Amino acid sequence: MSTTTAPVFVSTVKPEHRPGIVGVARSEWTKIRSLRSTSWTFLVTAVLTIGLGSLFALGRTSARQGRDPITANFNAAGFPFNALFLAQLAIGVLGVLIITTEYSSGMIRTTFTAVPQRGLVLAVKAVIFGSVTFVVALLTTFVTFFASQAILNRGAVKYGVSLSSPHALRIVIGAALYMTVCGLLGVALGALLRSTAAAITALAGLLFILPIMMNFLPVSWHRDAIAQWLPSNAGMQIVEKVTQPLQFSPWAGLAVFAGWVAVAFVAGLVLLHRRDA
Repeated sequence: MSTTTAPVFVSTVKPEHRPGIVGVARSEWTKIRSLRSTSWTFLVTAVLTIGLGSLFALGRTSARQGRDPITANFNAAGFPFNALFLAQLAIGVLGVLIITTEYSSGMIRTTFTAVPQRGLVLAVKAVIFGSVTFVVALLTTFVTFFASQAILNRGAVKYGVSLSSPHALRIVIGAALYMTVCGLLGVALGALLRSTAAAITALAGLLFILPIMMNFLPVSWHRDAIAQWLPSNAGMQIVEKVTQPLQFSPWAGLAVFAGWVAVAFVAGLVLLHRRDA
């Protein structure tokens, strides 16, 4: 009795392959370093921080005989980082562009086709950009610190401090963290609004316009209690030597700022799943 064996057909078609988290991260790293705006914006941020920080230190020591002399409470380590007032906008705009340029060019559709997990894409974008930003910001804040302290120590009376002085290292690292959070705020707003103009406007409103508007509110409206919760007001406490009146402590203030960014990311992620690319 003979038996017949049914032929076995082996498919030569490979199963669908989608990039994992490593592939997504490699892709995002390639995008960030290939964008010309990335290097230019980081350069502008560094120049603003270092240049203005040094200029502020020079102006402060030159005016020491004026109406506001330098006292023992002078925050020598944190004072040069008033330059972050402008640098934060540059790094925040770069964060916006990291994601909105893909929407404007239509590349976001290709990205989501290759990687349907939209939350994963957004998380990897934030991690890669945040990591690069922190490294650049940390180098910038250390250079700013040493340059400004050299200027503060240029006269007969030494007003500058060393990195080992109380609170100095925390201020330098905290300034870099503040810049990183500003950049991540830009990424979150870009994901939330998808429009470069709208996201930059919202960024400027949160970091610049709202703090200014607080000054025009009546004191009876608990103006100071509201103002301490604003992103930039809370975050900039990290460069203060001691806790300021009616403000959060340095690390608590930075945590409040990070909370704003977390809320923006959650809102952006929800809309990312509900809207078409």
